[in-house]
Amino acid sequence: MCVLTSLTLPAAASAARDEFRSAMLNELNRVRARHHLPAVRIDGRLNGASAGWSRSMVRAGAIGHGAWASRVIAAAGRGSSVGEVVGWLVQHDPRGEAVSMVRSWLHSPPHRQVMLSRGFRRVGIGRATGTMQGLSAALYTVDFASMR
Repeated sequence: MCVLTSLTLPAAASAARDEFRSAMLNELNRVRARHHLPAVRIDGRLNGASAGWSRSMVRAGAIGHGAWASRVIAAAGRGSSVGEVVGWLVQHDPRGEAVSMVRSWLHSPPHRQVMLSRGFRRVGIGRATGTMQGLSAALYTVDFASMR
C-alpha cells in the first residue's frame, strides 16, 4: 500500500490542475486519433467527479477505484457507458506527466481498453498532489462516458 500525505496549497494546485487537464486532454485525443477514434471532450460534471476522487485518494493515502461506477454514472447521467483510469507519478511538468501517464495506461490492457473505447466521447480529468513514498507525487483520475 502506498501512503500519501500533505496536500498542496489550493492556489498552486489549481493552476497545475488546469495545465495538466489541458495537457491530458490533448494527449488522450492525440492517442485516440492515432487509433482512428473520435476525440473526447471535457464534461464539467465528470471533471468534478474525477477531481474529487483524486483528492479522496490523496486523503485516504491509497490508489484505487473504490465504488467508481456509481460515482461516474452519477456524474455522467443514467444510460451512459462509463469507464475510469487512475494512476500516480512523481510530479514534474504537467505536459510530461500527461504523456507519461497515458503511455503507462496504454501498456496496461484494462486501462488501454478504457482509453481506446470507441463509445466514449466525454471525459473528466482530475489531478491532486501529495507526498508518496517520500516523493512529491501527482495522482490522476480520468473518468470516461458515452454521449448519453
